[in-house]
Amino acid sequence: MLFSRFPLLAAAVSAIASAPAAAAPAPSPELTVYSGDYEALSGHGAGGYALVRDVLRRPLDAGGNTVKADNLPRALDVASVSLEAPDGVRVDGQRYEFALSDQGALMQRALGQTVTAEQFAGQSVLRETGVLLAAGSGLTLRLPDGRIRMLSHYANIELPNLPEGANVSPTMVWQLDANRAQTADLSLNYATAGLAWRAEYRANLISGSDCRLRLEAAAQVINRSGADFRNARLTLVAGEPNRVQDAAPGPKAMRAEVMMMSADAGVPTRESSSEYHAYPLPMPVDLPDESIQRLPLLTETAAANCLRRYQAGQPWRGVPGRPIIQREFGGDGPQPVRVGLELNNDKASGLGQPLPAGRVRVFEANGALLGEAQLQHTAAGSEIALDLGEAFDLSAERDAMEFELDRTGRTITERIQWTVRNGKDTPATVRINEALPRWSEWEIIETEQPWTRTDSQNIAFDVPIAAQSALTYSYVVRYRWPADIRLP
Repeated sequence: MLFSRFPLLAAAVSAIASAPAAAAPAPSPELTVYSGDYEALSGHGAGGYALVRDVLRRPLDAGGNTVKADNLPRALDVASVSLEAPDGVRVDGQRYEFALSDQGALMQRALGQTVTAEQFAGQSVLRETGVLLAAGSGLTLRLPDGRIRMLSHYANIELPNLPEGANVSPTMVWQLDANRAQTADLSLNYATAGLAWRAEYRANLISGSDCRLRLEAAAQVINRSGADFRNARLTLVAGEPNRVQDAAPGPKAMRAEVMMMSADAGVPTRESSSEYHAYPLPMPVDLPDESIQRLPLLTETAAANCLRRYQAGQPWRGVPGRPIIQREFGGDGPQPVRVGLELNNDKASGLGQPLPAGRVRVFEANGALLGEAQLQHTAAGSEIALDLGEAFDLSAERDAMEFELDRTGRTITERIQWTVRNGKDTPATVRINEALPRWSEWEIIETEQPWTRTDSQNIAFDVPIAAQSALTYSYVVRYRWPADIRLP
């Protein structure tokens, strides 16, 4: 009754009822981005590695079809490209077409086409139209009347359209055969360089007599692949997976470990995935080309126990082939005192989860920057040691006071003295890392400070120093070697 009184309204309702349902949006692209080579890409270098899974929604006719995709990265690994078609659609061929490198390449593609060239003659502009026969230092045209015109100089050239096969960006072309006309979702998978990420950590020390901190993290994702990724589902991979490097240009070899994010908290939740831990971000993100995106990776943790460590001296790596008898060997003189933080990546310390490699910035409780350090990929249960730089109010000096070489008794006896100074208003303990590199068999025969053996060629002294004071101590080490070793 109502519609009969309002015929236009009735027609509109009928049209709405008969209209086809709107097509569902195509699924978001999926990106798995690996963490290697972030620094190289941020400095305009090469590298990075990512796996991409995208969906091409294309109308297909019954029978043969040509499908193209041109929003592809410049560093695409062509050998990795695969297209998965739904039932009833067969992929008969796949071809990669390079992007044009410059105008010269475009001119070569335009040979045989009708073009228009412009020349300046005083205040006038002369136009010549003809078939392009050659292009290089000049142009050669065949005019409509058959004459050949060679232009050594020209101002502009106009093409009626882009030549067949000329692409402004890398293009994949597929030949498909469909059993019926349809709109198909084609799954495109490939690997590419130009994408990488790293973790950025902030460690906030908590005021108090004990060393405690809270840790939070974000992911810095860089895209210099040459392609935009919009509304992408992103998975971050920490580490460097081993890959085969072939002769073709492509992403450099890496090794890796995976990471994923929790949809509830918006931050990573660890899931096992083969040999890796995966953390997909909960929400799609935009990754435009030539951009760096900051994304949440780890919310601030509960207070974690830590140890603030001051250290001087360098440990020795390796075993000497024969006793080192040169007196000057050993590295005397002032030794910088480094400040660092040590903590265990376990639940007892307030952490206990895999941490991807990245930069750690440590702040005092008052907000002052204590220093920055590089964190390597750290598994749950591992120890973390952060070197934050040189301490300003602490110094140390090493001196070889006595040296005795006894060739007959096959021994070296050496007295080493350390002086440690504390200019702080509070006491401090400095760990002195002392190398014993002259020979593999040694013993400490005299010492003024307790020491611990850290490995076969190194010992350490934990030296407590009162505020605004200095402490000097020495120790004596004796090396001994067997009779079958001859000295020079």
